[in-house]
Parts: sequence; C-alpha cells; structure tokens
Amino acid sequence: DLASRSNPNKAKISAAVTALALASEGCMVAQQPQWLMGLRELLLALYAKGFSEVLTALPVVLLQCLQFDLIGWNQVDSFVDLCVAGLDDPEALVALPYLLCRTQPLGHVVTSPDVASRKLLTRLMDVATDPSRQFTATARAYATLGLANLLGVGLAIDVRPTSWKGMLVSRVDAEKAIACVTSLASLCPIQRVRIYAAWALGAIASVGTSGDATHVSGAGMDAGLQLPPSSITYKLLDRLRQVKQFSAADANWISSTLTGLAACQIPTFHYATLVQRLLKAGLGDDVALSVVSFAFRHCVQDPSLLSFVLEMTSPPRFQHLSPALQVSFVRQVPALAKLVPPTQLHTILSALLVAIPRCGRHAGDDSRRLFELMLEAIPACASAAASPAATAVCTDMLLDDVFPQLIAATTSETMSLLPLCRAFAMAVFKVDPKQQQAKRSFIDLLRLHQQPDHAAEDVAACVCLLELFRLGGVEPKELRGAVLPYLASCATSSRSLIPVETLVLHAAASLGQLQPNDQLLWLLDLVNWIGLKLSSTQTPSSGLLLVLLLGALCVRWSPVAATQAQWLWLSNPDQVPFVANVLPAAFAQVLVKLHAQVDAHAARDLVSQLLVLVQQRPQQRTDTCSVHEAMVVYAYVVPQTQLCVDAAKFIDHFCS
Repeated sequence: DLASRSNPNKAKISAAVTALALASEGCMVAQQPQWLMGLRELLLALYAKGFSEVLTALPVVLLQCLQFDLIGWNQVDSFVDLCVAGLDDPEALVALPYLLCRTQPLGHVVTSPDVASRKLLTRLMDVATDPSRQFTATARAYATLGLANLLGVGLAIDVRPTSWKGMLVSRVDAEKAIACVTSLASLCPIQRVRIYAAWALGAIASVGTSGDATHVSGAGMDAGLQLPPSSITYKLLDRLRQVKQFSAADANWISSTLTGLAACQIPTFHYATLVQRLLKAGLGDDVALSVVSFAFRHCVQDPSLLSFVLEMTSPPRFQHLSPALQVSFVRQVPALAKLVPPTQLHTILSALLVAIPRCGRHAGDDSRRLFELMLEAIPACASAAASPAATAVCTDMLLDDVFPQLIAATTSETMSLLPLCRAFAMAVFKVDPKQQQAKRSFIDLLRLHQQPDHAAEDVAACVCLLELFRLGGVEPKELRGAVLPYLASCATSSRSLIPVETLVLHAAASLGQLQPNDQLLWLLDLVNWIGLKLSSTQTPSSGLLLVLLLGALCVRWSPVAATQAQWLWLSNPDQVPFVANVLPAAFAQVLVKLHAQVDAHAARDLVSQLLVLVQQRPQQRTDTCSVHEAMVVYAYVVPQTQLCVDAAKFIDHFCS
C-alpha cells in the first residue's frame, strides 16, 4: 500500500520492509509456506519497481525459504546476480555479503567472478573510503556496514543481534577490512560514516570475543581428506566437492556416488556443507534420498551430519520434504537412538508425530503410510538404544502421543481402525513385552470410559487389548474381566462409531486358541451377561452383540471340522448376523468337548444356566430367544453328555 502511493514515504517503507523480514520468521511456525513464498515474490516485485529498500529484507526471507527447502541454489544465484547488477544501490552493499556469508557454509558456490570474496572486499573498501569522491554519504555508510557483514554480522538487516559462525574472507583480508573500518571511524569527515563505522566495529568486536567466529572457505574443505589421492574414496569425494554448478545430467552419478560412499568407511571431515549443497541443488528425489542415507550412515562419526539430520526433524522442515524422502527418513530414525540421550530421542519422535498429520496431499494416504512407519520406528528405537530410559521414553510416546493420534486419525475416517490398532499393539509389545503399563492403561480405559463420547477410544483399547492377548501379553482372566463388561455395555449403546461385526470377528479370532477350561469360563460369563441384559429393568436388551460373539466363539472352538470350516464364511463382517443359524449345533459340539476334557459337572451347570436364560425371555419374543431355546434343545438331546436337565422344567417351558 505504501509503495503504490504517488509520493511514497521512504522511511515508512523501510520500517514496513523490516516488519516483513521479521514476519517471515513466523510463516513456517504457523505452517504457512505459501505466505513465505508470497512474501518473497512481493519483495522481488517491489524491487523491480525501483524500491531498493527491500534488498535489506530479501536475504532474511531467502534464508527462511532455503532452510525449509522451498527454494534452491538457482533462486539464490538469481538474487546474487540482482545484487551484483545493482551494486550502485546502497542496500545491495550490505545485502550481498550478508547473504553469501550465510549460504557458503551451507555449500553454496558462487561462480560469478564479480562476487569473489576478495573482489567484493575491494569494491566495498573503494566505496567506503571513496578516494575518487563519487559516492554519496549513504552509499559510503552502507559499504562500511557491508565490510562488517563480510565478517559474519548482520548490520542493517538483522533486527535482533546475531552472531554467525563464518566469514566470507580469509583472516588476512578480514584484518584489512577491520583496519579500513577503524580508519573510517576516526578519520572520515562525514559524521554519518563515522557513526556507522563505530557501529560496525562494535558488532565485529562482539562476534570476535564470543568465540563463534570461524573462517569458512573452500580451501578449508581439504583438511580432513587424509587419503591417498589414488584411492577410489578420495576421487569420489573430491569429484563431489569440485563441481561448481550442478545440472540435471549430474543426478545419476551423484546419486550412485553417495550410495557407494554410504556403504564404506570415509575419513573424518565436515560433511554437512557438502550434503546441504547437494540437497538444495534441486536434482530430484534420487539424489535427496542418497544424501539422507549418507547422512544417517555417517552421522555417528561426523557431528555436523548429526546436526544436519536433527534439523530435518523439525515439523516445518520435515513436512515439506517429498513423500519419498519422508518415508526414507522415518525408516532410518532408529539410527539416531544410539547417538542421542533419551530426552532428545523423545523430542525427535514428538516432532515427527506433530509433522505427520500435516503430510500428504490426497485423503491422508501419505500420512497413513508415515504413521505406520512410525509404529515400526519407535520399537526399533527402543531396541537400538537398549536402555531402560529409552524403553520408558518409547513406551510413554506410544501411549501418550501415538494412541491419541491414532484415535484422531480413525475418527476423521482417514485411516482404518482395526489394522492400525493391530500395528499399534505390535509396537507396544515389541517395546515392552511384559506389557504392564500398556495393559493397565487399556483396562482402565474400558472400565472408566464406557460413554458415547469415548466410543473410538474404547473400541481402540478393546482391539489393542485383544491383540496383546493374542501376542501373549495379557492373561485370559484379565482379558475376560475387562472385555466382557465393555462388550455388554456396547450391546445397549447406540454408538455409531462401534463396528459391531468387526469387533466380534476380531474378538473371536483373538480368542481362538484359548485352553478348554478358559473356553468354559468365557461361555459361562457370556451366558450370564446375556441373562443380565435380558433381565435388566433399566436398559432391557437382547444382548445381540454378545449372542453374535457366543456364536462366533462356538464355531471357532468346535471340534467338528465341518463347523470350523464355516468360519471362512462367517469371517466376512456382512455374514456375522447369520452366526445365530449355526450357534445351536456349534454350542452342543463345544459342550460335548468340554464335558469330556474339563469338567462334566461344570458343563451341566452351563446348560442349566442356559435354561434359566431361556426362562427370562421378555414379554415379546425375539429372534435371540428362539436361538437360546434351540441351544437348550440341542444340548438336551446330545447323548454323549448325559446332561441332567430338569425334565419337568424343560417340558413346562416349551409347552407354556
């Protein structure tokens, strides 16, 4: 708005530009990359209209875009060319050294001879000292600040004081720049230049005494390559480092080279500069995947690579990686578990879990894949770290962070509940096979949260508990005491989120291998709960879900092969309601088995309890009542059991 006026106020524009530079730092915090890219386009458009003030904000915006992989080196080079062409603008004199001082440590290589560090130093010194008397006071003042920016400070650009580990020039040239600024601070006849020179000296002194100043240049990259020049490893690394400008044609050999180097021993070296440069070259997913694999493989020996990998776990950075790169990254996260303390491992996993729901472009497909990979990665982290503290971190992460996210994902219908619950239970079991914490958590959920508002949470807890039982982490008695009351509550609930048929099938499948004595206890409790539902005065119910479960279990436990074969037909959720058709015969077959294998007296008690159940029928007969009656009839006529049912009660019931 300020720039569109006929006579724009330069001071207000400068203030607005500074505010925009500050705002750029919050765009990715708010998860809005389009704001950041739009801000970059806006500033470039303003510069094209002649507003050179934006040059002091563009480096900050470009660095933010570069950090989150929204732009590559080509866009940085375009801005460098813009500054070189506009060096007559005072703002370009501070913007160019500021940007280059921060991109060179990331592996940025400038091929233009006009931007060579010594030539840029000479240009800035010529403008600042102005021996030919051709530059304005503003240009000389900004050139003075530019000399300081060559040494790593951010004058005229950074609103807050910052320090940067790196200089754009050698130490000898840095001393020349400091001498020039010192001379200007004491001898320059222009007061504004003297003030700016004093400002620059103070900033340089602050960086110099902080111990952060480190010379970064291309020559220093040879320090760690203590290998014979004839070795293959040396030649491969040297070729990667010597390439000045990358093109699409380089992608294949770079990817192959990094893949080979990831599998072999390499010398000690600061590799972060190299991998940053390759990653931001925009050469495609193959190169990016090779870069990440190389970094994970060698971060154990190079702290700079470890820092590079850890930076990629931040949610704004991670969610803007390509889907293939996200998948590869999550798969390799367990490699970090041995290198970082448990508290930092928790931070890494938490950051990735925060980023995952925002990943994916089509109906959560990418998010689901990443979520499943996290369920594999967390147990792998616990195994790799092999410490009680790391195990506790991974257990807490699964129960406190992953489980609520699983509920949220399935409630929003972006993911299927049952497969994810199975994967989640497997992850919990791998982290802690004894399952004490997880088991208590799920049992408490089923006991305390039998309310409509917690439907998805309860179903997930039930499925996970059944799966843990199948894996051997829960005792049959514990499972029966938690699951049966919950299923009985489901029988009277109108909760639409509960997939009754799926739940019945999963429960029957999980309980298929119960021992005969446990089978008898389940049958006794099931019949008892069905009776409680029928006799309830507050919420009378036929207990259809429990009847379906009873039928499914009898089919699974039947010793008759023909009856067991019907499970293949009943295992389709659409066919579950028809289980009542085979329940009477299957029940009688299981009864015969239990009569012989467990306790004849207990088997007869089961039939007697079933007869009591039949006598509790509601005023209006239902289909389930006829099923119960058929079960009693089948049980009564089975000769193998010699059941002692009271004949008088039996005849009275069916004749009444």
